Amino acid sequence: MNLSMMVWLNHLIMESWMLQYQVCPSILAADFMAFGQDIHALQAAGCTHLHLDIMDGSFVPQITYGEKVISGARRLFRGTMDTHLMIVHPERHYPVFAACGADIITFHAEAVDHIPKHIALIRATGKKAGIAIDTPTLDLCEIEANLDDLEVVLVATGKVGESGRPLDPAQFDKVRALRKMGGDRLNIMVDIGITEETIVAARAAGANWFVVSSAIFKSPLGIGEAFKQLSNMII
Repeated sequence: MNLSMMVWLNHLIMESWMLQYQVCPSILAADFMAFGQDIHALQAAGCTHLHLDIMDGSFVPQITYGEKVISGARRLFRGTMDTHLMIVHPERHYPVFAACGADIITFHAEAVDHIPKHIALIRATGKKAGIAIDTPTLDLCEIEANLDDLEVVLVATGKVGESGRPLDPAQFDKVRALRKMGGDRLNIMVDIGITEETIVAARAAGANWFVVSSAIFKSPLGIGEAFKQLSNMII
């Protein structure tokens, strides 16, 4: 191998380790009567990552949507789609959401009894696994032991289950701890209360994926311009 080839390969390796900072719009706040238009506006603005919140009315009080919406989004959206499962017995649904086109399937640590088993079940579908943490007292050591097998750790920065909830800055302590554990190879997603007023602080805490709902879909700027504004704030 000549020197130029070695330099090129080293560049590719270093680039693959670099954190990618992404705004991940949550369709929970989208207008489902204009679903296709909303996704088109996001893609036209440069969006490459869509977040889908699945709630069952049991793990959290709210009920959202299921496989038909995910399949519909997959037909329209060309980028990465991650599903955030706020449901009990999530293992029953991993194959379904995988078949619908989800690229990343994220379960809540609080909803399962054995984290490695659930990671393995998701990876067996051919998809990437993520884990979400909501309980303030959760021992992060259990998460740390599984970081190498995870695509993302989602930190709920407020109470899960409803769109538009305020952000709790105390949850940034988890983000800082996880960044220290995982270094720059770990994707840390923050979800709940991420707006133009909080996204910079979330980035400073160590997050690199930012779930945004109302601040995009309800913005007076319009969906595309709101997405661009937020994206520019995390560069």
